[in-house]
Amino acid sequence: MAKRNKTRTLAVAKAEMDARVRELRGVIACGDASAARLPSVVSQMDATQRYLRNSCTYESARYDDDEPTLEDLEREVESLRKDVECADVARVELKKAERFYRAYNYVVNGPKIRELKSNLDVAEYWLDQWQGRIWAVDTDTDKDMDERVQEKEYLQCEYNRALDEVNKLRAQLADVRNTKYM
Repeated sequence: MAKRNKTRTLAVAKAEMDARVRELRGVIACGDASAARLPSVVSQMDATQRYLRNSCTYESARYDDDEPTLEDLEREVESLRKDVECADVARVELKKAERFYRAYNYVVNGPKIRELKSNLDVAEYWLDQWQGRIWAVDTDTDKDMDERVQEKEYLQCEYNRALDEVNKLRAQLADVRNTKYM
């Protein structure tokens, strides 16, 4: 009964982490877009400041209706910088999420990996055994040629079956090890 609760709790924790990671990736994407836009807005703000210093010493500045004011540009720069800072914080938190997923993978897939490795060890042992028996048939002079050919065909069939099992287990082990949660 306790195992079911732990599994359900682990599943809930993973679902929450998945949601948080999606959110963090959105924040990072927004921060990257802001970082790309920031130089042009800063440049525009600097140009506006130069214009105001050089041209508007005796009269107040006039802006077109669609032209941003210096205050608008300053607010936009501040907002973009905050987005970039939030993206940096999100990247740090995303690294922590990677640790969670590694631990989750270990807890969820660890027993499966150990079982597959154990089965693979057994299958590789039998592969070696069949290979050794095939080589032994070639050197066995007590049997006539027809018996050796027949036995070698049987052993080769068993060897091929063991080889298929080894390849299947290796593929399964690789799939489980390469499972990505992020």
